[in-house]
Amino acid sequence: MPFYATSQIQIQRYLSVPNISSCRKALLVNLIGIVIIVGLTFFIGLVIFAKYHNCDPLTLEIIEKPDQLLPAFAAETSKGVPGLLGLFIAGLTAASLSSLSSGLTALASITTYDYVNKLFPHLSDSKLSLISKMNTLVLGLVSYSFVFAIENMGNILQMLSSFVGILSGPIFGLFTLGMFIPWANSKGVALGLLTSFPVMIVFTIGTQLNLSNMTDQKLPLSTDGCDVSNYTYSSTTSSFNLLDKEISTTGTDCDDSSILVELLSVSYMWYSTIGCFTMFILGSIYSIIIDRLYPKNIRSVDAVCFSPPILTLWYRIFSKETMTLWIKEKVTILGSENGELHRKDPFDFNKFDDYGSTLQ
Repeated sequence: MPFYATSQIQIQRYLSVPNISSCRKALLVNLIGIVIIVGLTFFIGLVIFAKYHNCDPLTLEIIEKPDQLLPAFAAETSKGVPGLLGLFIAGLTAASLSSLSSGLTALASITTYDYVNKLFPHLSDSKLSLISKMNTLVLGLVSYSFVFAIENMGNILQMLSSFVGILSGPIFGLFTLGMFIPWANSKGVALGLLTSFPVMIVFTIGTQLNLSNMTDQKLPLSTDGCDVSNYTYSSTTSSFNLLDKEISTTGTDCDDSSILVELLSVSYMWYSTIGCFTMFILGSIYSIIIDRLYPKNIRSVDAVCFSPPILTLWYRIFSKETMTLWIKEKVTILGSENGELHRKDPFDFNKFDDYGSTLQ
């Protein structure tokens, strides 16, 4: 959700379609594709586990990182089928280039129009276009240089999920707070965001520092089923033979851990969710405190900025007098056909047009 709601890459794609209906259709098609891709990913993981559960190449140090399991599986499985491994590598390259091109375009767009254009407003479109292309080239070279750093950072998926959890999680919580909570204010949101970032950073660093004390939550693996004749590995820098290797069996540890270690043992896949809820809860609390301290500074917001079902729920919970402190009774809403302005009851959410912001 943070990627779809807060990523500049996705926002750029949303803006490329003519209206919100087309955007919804595109997201629906994307959802079908994501379900298929994620389902195949889980299936591939199960296949790899079924193949290596009794002869773990990571335990045997045939590979160095869990990220190398899939390439090792593809290389071993494609033996005897000419061109199959090449197709696998080509697919990975094509998928990487697709994501990389979107990211570089988004970064170049932000750099050019949010910074260069603001500092030099008199530049022509042709010059801005040239600067944008130069930014893409420079950012591409910078991104490529990070390859050498990422190589030594361990599990790439865990690193990426941690980074997304620190940044995108609280930002997603910010937008969710604005859509769902009518008493949210700018100061409360800013304080919540400034608090959420350090909380997630401390949580992530604490997890990395306590890796050795955490319970091993991996599925049980062993090397009992290894075929000695098939696992002789050598390279230009190292050599390895199964006959000379002391084989051990790894499994799930069940040692008692402290509450702090158990808390830090949460999977990195939950970091975005933790960041979102941290921002949402803290932002709500800070907003209430600020409203109590400075009641004269309470500003009402157009109802169209809120989620209609949630706003209707709040309207049923609070009195109309209370809601008028947060929600404007009359809202100016732009028409979808001729650009006329209409004033509607803020709690009349019967129909929305293709732009998602016009009450019919």
